[in-house]
Amino acid sequence: MIEWEFSHIPFDGDSSDEKIVCQKCGWTWKVKDGGDDLYICHKCNADNSKFYLDNEVFSNAVDPTLIVEGAKALANLGGSIAQSKASKDSSKLDIEREIEVRCGKNKRFKKKKKEYNTCRNNYLSSLDTKQRQDSQEKQKQSEFQRKAFAETQKNKRNTTFIVVGIFAVILGIVVYKKFKK
Repeated sequence: MIEWEFSHIPFDGDSSDEKIVCQKCGWTWKVKDGGDDLYICHKCNADNSKFYLDNEVFSNAVDPTLIVEGAKALANLGGSIAQSKASKDSSKLDIEREIEVRCGKNKRFKKKKKEYNTCRNNYLSSLDTKQRQDSQEKQKQSEFQRKAFAETQKNKRNTTFIVVGIFAVILGIVVYKKFKK
C-alpha cells in the first residue's frame, strides 16, 4: 500500500469544510460528506484514520491532484511503451510469416532444414540490405535538401548584393549630378 504524506494539521473535527484525502488513492471528500465512516475512503475503502487522528503534522506535502495526474501520465507512458513493443513484435511476426511463405515451415530433416535455413538467411540478408539502402537514400535526400537550401541562401545573398550595388550606383550618379551643377 502506498502512503501519501500531506502537510496539514490532522483534522480536529471543528470544520465542516475540511477535506479528507485518502492516503492510498488520493480521493478527497469533505468532512460533512463523510458520514459515519469519516476516515474510510468511499472509493478504495482504505482506512485513513491513523493519518488524521494522530497528533503528528505530516510533511513533504503532495497535492492529491498531482498524484492522480502523475498516475495518469504513468499509465499513458506505459501504454506508449506497450504500443512500441507490440509494433516491434508485430514486425517480427510479419517477418516470420513472410519467411514461412517464402521458405516453407522449419523442417526437421537435415536436408530440408539446411534449405530452410539458407532461404531464411537469404531473406533476412535481403531485408538488411533493403534497410541499408533505404537509410542511404534518406541520407542522400537529406544531403540534397541541405545543398538546395544552401544554394537558395547563396542566391538570396547574391540578389541582395546586386540590389544594394545598383542602389549605390544610382545614388552615386544622383550625388555626382547634384555637385556638378
